[in-house]
Amino acid sequence: MTFETRKTNVKNHRVPVIIFLSSFILYAFIAFCAPFTSDDFEFSGYSFSFAELLEYVLYYGNGRFLGNMITLLIINNRFLQVIMKAAMMSSIIVLIPSILGTTSTIAYLCSFLMFIGMSPRIFAQTFTWTSGFTNFTPPIFLSLIILHLFQKTRSQERKHHALILPVVFLLGISSQLFSEHTTITNICLALFVLIYTIRQKTDHIALPVVWLSAVLTGALIMFAIPHIFYVPDNYSEGYRQIHMNNLAECLSTAMQNFSSLFDYLLANRLAIMMAVITAIATVIKYHMFERMKGAVIAFGIFFAVYCFIIDGFWVGESEYLRKILTIMLPLSLIAGAFWILAAVSRQYRVYISIFLLFLSSTAPLLFVSPIGERCLLLGYTCFVSLTLFGIHNLQSRISERNCMFVKKTVISVICTIAVALCCLFTHVNHVTVTLYDHIEQEMEKDRGTIYIFSTPYNYTFGCLDKHFERLYYNHEWGDVDFIMLSMDEWMTKYGTND
Repeated sequence: MTFETRKTNVKNHRVPVIIFLSSFILYAFIAFCAPFTSDDFEFSGYSFSFAELLEYVLYYGNGRFLGNMITLLIINNRFLQVIMKAAMMSSIIVLIPSILGTTSTIAYLCSFLMFIGMSPRIFAQTFTWTSGFTNFTPPIFLSLIILHLFQKTRSQERKHHALILPVVFLLGISSQLFSEHTTITNICLALFVLIYTIRQKTDHIALPVVWLSAVLTGALIMFAIPHIFYVPDNYSEGYRQIHMNNLAECLSTAMQNFSSLFDYLLANRLAIMMAVITAIATVIKYHMFERMKGAVIAFGIFFAVYCFIIDGFWVGESEYLRKILTIMLPLSLIAGAFWILAAVSRQYRVYISIFLLFLSSTAPLLFVSPIGERCLLLGYTCFVSLTLFGIHNLQSRISERNCMFVKKTVISVICTIAVALCCLFTHVNHVTVTLYDHIEQEMEKDRGTIYIFSTPYNYTFGCLDKHFERLYYNHEWGDVDFIMLSMDEWMTKYGTND
């Protein structure tokens, strides 16, 4: 190995470490400043022995055994919250490029950018909100760890596999006990890896077999818990409903949920813009104009028809058609972008597999209610993976000078977003500390009514007055009446202008 080769290898190993540390510091600061939101208040008010904790989680009413348990364990420990949130998100950022083999500096930077630049509402519900974080982020982290172990074992001797297999089995089962749709997607992912291993005709089949067995076992536990430990009027009774009683109900719910999910996806404007720009650059660099003529004409006709329906006189009579076309317009752009990226890649099966994982993570959500932006985190992770793979394929066609320009641009955007997030959460921390101090002072005065506010920022999940009643009370829940004001009204009422 030459000196230049060693120097390049050291640099390549340095990049993910720098990205991990940078993202860790940013996420740790945000987690430290983030306030309690939604049912964090209720969970914070509990004080359980281990036996009581276990009983509460088992009889909660759903199979999210580890998600609910971790919430209760860390909710009152700010240090654990900060470390867990920052470590998991930073790991996800660096693991995705590593697993995909897109280990260039640009890929790591773009991964960092797309995760800190995700939709504010997804960010709020899967990071700021501790209860949301513990149910939707850990299963993604655990699955990526398993994929990373699988990747490493392919370059190792078989004698090392015996040490890894029990770890994979435990991680596989654990990854299934957080949220229902990630449970289904993890089964698909393990199955894809098994099929891939069989097609490769390698002798490393033990790990994917163990993984598939683990996720199937975990899924059985996930869906069995609410039936085995069922009690009437449990904590999640009536919260989530499955709408599959008849075909009309299925179609109506699927249409409504599909529209909501797509709105959630479109809110990630930065990632979508990066995917479309990558696709356009790919068309230019790979000279695909001739191959794209038909697609451009078809899209032009579709757009004309869409505009006619939107502006036509018969909109009211074709509401469902209008909704379908409204969804298809941006969907066709995104699908076209990824079709372009897959067309120039020799590893097009990777695109197909990730896209199928995206479908498996969103399809179950079409028939349940309610669904929130947090449910799309796994789908968004698949979207990021597809975009990073496209960036990796394009990078070989870009000159070193242009690559350097892209790096500087991405770093500048990352720094801008990071500074903005730090300023925002510094302010959020200040106003919430002011609010908590006010509540404590009012409680000391035995006030029967306390005026509060919920921070009006999309990066913090909203609160209701009933959430405060779960943590702040004199003798029993609800004996203090909390009245919710807007933050401006509250600041005006109490003469605080900070």
